[in-house]
Amino acid sequence: MVTQKDSSKEAYWRDIVRQQESSGISIREFCNEQGISVTSMYGWRSELKKRDRATSRDSTSAATPRVKRSKPKVAVTTASSTDFIPIQLEQLRPALELLHPRGYQLRIPNGFDTVTLQQTIEVLDAIKEV
Repeated sequence: MVTQKDSSKEAYWRDIVRQQESSGISIREFCNEQGISVTSMYGWRSELKKRDRATSRDSTSAATPRVKRSKPKVAVTTASSTDFIPIQLEQLRPALELLHPRGYQLRIPNGFDTVTLQQTIEVLDAIKEV
């Protein structure tokens, strides 16, 4: 049972915690400026979080019926299931790595265009060494 005194104390500390959070300064600094005990601030901050969790649990459990949990079962789906989205995985390594005699290293993916590869090699061959 929450008393009127406890309720007003809770409201006071909720306001103090909100002020500190929006101040952008540390708890210790805020408490020093406001003349508030750092220990009380941490204690009430923790207590308010507990109360909020308890209230949240109570409202959730009242709104939704409890369901008996059992071990998960493996679901078998068909291709027409809308639960899954098909994805394509990219190949992580190139299909081909080519080391040019001048030290260039080419990583060539699957499905490369041979004409473009040939032109690239010709360009590398034509580069004048410094």
